[in-house]
Order: sequence, then structure tokens, then C-alpha cells
Amino acid sequence: MFKENYHTHMRLCHHAQGDIRDYVEEAIRLGFHSLGMSDHGPISNPGFRRMTLDEFYNIYVPEFRECKKIYQDKIQLYLGLEIEYIYGNDAYYKELLKSLDYLILGCHYYSGYKEIDETSSFQCNTKERLEEYVKLIEDALATKCFKILAHPDIFLGGYPRWDQDTISATKRIVAACIKNNVYLECNCNGFSRNQKDFGGIIDYMYPNREFFKIVSEYKDIKVIVSSDAHNPLDLDKNLGIIDKSLLEITKQELLEELFLDLYNKQDERFYNLLKKYTTQKDDNLKEIVLNISKKLELIVEEGFVSDYEKNYYSDSFIRGLLK
Repeated sequence: MFKENYHTHMRLCHHAQGDIRDYVEEAIRLGFHSLGMSDHGPISNPGFRRMTLDEFYNIYVPEFRECKKIYQDKIQLYLGLEIEYIYGNDAYYKELLKSLDYLILGCHYYSGYKEIDETSSFQCNTKERLEEYVKLIEDALATKCFKILAHPDIFLGGYPRWDQDTISATKRIVAACIKNNVYLECNCNGFSRNQKDFGGIIDYMYPNREFFKIVSEYKDIKVIVSSDAHNPLDLDKNLGIIDKSLLEITKQELLEELFLDLYNKQDERFYNLLKKYTTQKDDNLKEIVLNISKKLELIVEEGFVSDYEKNYYSDSFIRGLLK
């Protein structure tokens, strides 16, 4: 059973229920050790109503910070957004990241241009539209603004069959994730949708078995499993439906943490320091490293992070580095 989730929505997106506190309290009840809130971000988009920029700064961020303070001894919390990629908005995404831990790329439209009529990725039903969808993902991930690619196989909601074009598209998507150090999501919310006939292959649109068979061919890909919850009561919904065969297909460990491997030298030094300690033969030293408080005190003494910053690094992040 997964004990964390990083793709989580709330009331501000106007098609989900609950406040941040509702999700945090449900996550604690379920025994989660980590939770990432990632409601749909504020962006001009004709198809969906999202939170406004004013709501982001004056409701979403403050509500999260209050919960993080109240529940800091019970669960590790992260703040993110799931957001579309619109060409020319890179500076905007970087500005949002100043208040966030991560961004999720959610390509609900196969086009990333404001000046044309953007169309749902569920209508990605031609080779030309599929090419536009894949190119959008490649360009978005190249900005280095995103940590997770949500429901990468969502294009199968519109594409009528599994063929050489979908195989090529899948390989390009996986390659883009590897190149830009982005987690590829296995989105369990897709289990709530009906299965579809892909030219004789009956399967879910997402997570799609044929898609993840190709994913399994890439040893360097990082897969993260999410519930994509839109209701606090659905926080762990469908996470248990991932059968053993699908997990074996991915050939990945059950990733139970999101490792916030930030893009700066300080984190690189922090990572290398941990690696240095875990290569020691002294089991007692490794035991000390595994103890979050003692280890972080050691890191602070080494001068790699300040006393304030040490609280940023979660136990799950550290365990991930020690695997």
C-alpha cells in the first residue's frame, strides 16, 4: 500500500472538493508519511476553470503554510501545482516556483499556443495531433520547470489504436523525462474510467499496459504512482488496483517518495555528502545517517545547510538517497 501522494486537488480548481486541511487530516488518518498538494494552477485556458492568481497567493499558499505548521510533527507536506504548458510563459512558471516545492506538467490540451483554439488531449485522435502533443511535452520538460509529468498516456483517450505512431510517441515521452530528470506518473485515477478497444487490445486509456511495457525498457526512467485525488475520501482510491503484473512491467521499485532533488549546487553537495557516508563500512555510521535528526545535525555541522534549511529535507528524501 502506498503511503504518500503528490498529485492532489482541492476546491479552488472548481471540480474538486475539500480544503487542504481536509486532505492533510485524511492523509494522517490513512497513515501517510508524505502528502503533496498540487491543485490546478492559475493560467489562461479556455477549457477549464482554475484558481485565480489572487486565490493562489492569498488562499492556496497561506492555507498550506498554516497546515504545514500545525501538522509538522505528524506528516511531511509539500506544495505544488498541476499546470498546463503555454509557450512563452516560462518566466511565469519560474515565478510560481518561488512559492512552491514542485510543478506537475498536466497536458490536458495537445496544443500549447494561446493564439489557436486549444483542444482537449482526449481529442488527440490523429497522427498530427499526437505529434503536437508529444512536442509540447518535450518542449515543456526542457524548461526544467517541472518535476512530474502527469498521466503521460492521456493521449490514448483520443487515439483510436495502438500502432507505430503511439509506440514512437511513448518512447519520445520517456526519453524526455529521462533527459530532464522528470518523474513519469502512473495515474491511478484512470482506473475510474471505462476501458477502451485499441484495435483489438482492451485496456484503460491510462494507466495503459502497452504504454508501460515500453516504459519498462528504459532502466533510467523514474516512475511515480499517484491517485490524482479530487476528494479527500479518494486520497488512496485506486492505489491498490495496480496489480502485480503492471508493477512488474514497469520494472521499477514502488516509489513511495517524491525526491525533491532541487537544481542547485547546495543540494548536489548535500547528495554527495550522504553518498560519502553511506559508502562507509561502519554500520553504526549508516545507522546514524538513517536517523533524520542526528544526520541533519551532522550535515549542519559540515556547513552544507543552515539550521533553518535542515527542516526542508524530509525523512523520505533522505531514505531515497540512501537506497
